[in-house]
Amino acid sequence: SRLIEPPDFQTNSLWPKVSSVVTFTKNCEQAKSWVHRGALCALMDDAANWAGFCVSGSCDRFCGFTKKVDVNLKRPVRIGSILKLVGETIEIKNRTDVHVKCKLVDPAYNDTVHCDANCIFIMNEHAAELLEELVARKQKKTRDDDRTRHPSSFVFYDDDE
Repeated sequence: SRLIEPPDFQTNSLWPKVSSVVTFTKNCEQAKSWVHRGALCALMDDAANWAGFCVSGSCDRFCGFTKKVDVNLKRPVRIGSILKLVGETIEIKNRTDVHVKCKLVDPAYNDTVHCDANCIFIMNEHAAELLEELVARKQKKTRDDDRTRHPSSFVFYDDDE
């Protein structure tokens, strides 16, 4: 498999979501015209890694590794298929364990899922510190935005008094 375009990093939510377009060449062939399931598993691992690399806000390729990849193969993939790979961070536990959901979908057929995976990416200490700083900044910004939208200086009076 190979990436047709570089990963797209979407940071609308608290954690980044990575996606990319992928295609499968003859190098991935298992049976005539079908992609080897091991190639699909490796792709899920790549999506989990990219989501993990970017969770601290620095996109550092050396900030950790995938500890677990639990893949569900749902539909076979033909050689030459052009599909969309998505990796999304769901939560972070124990300061360094990044839980990532990945999926390989076919945008031409209503995002039919060919495979999905639940993964755990382990961050190193430096990435965990960067993440804590990032979360603290986002929480401060949220508090500041809330104060701007809902100032506490309003006082309401009852007209009957």
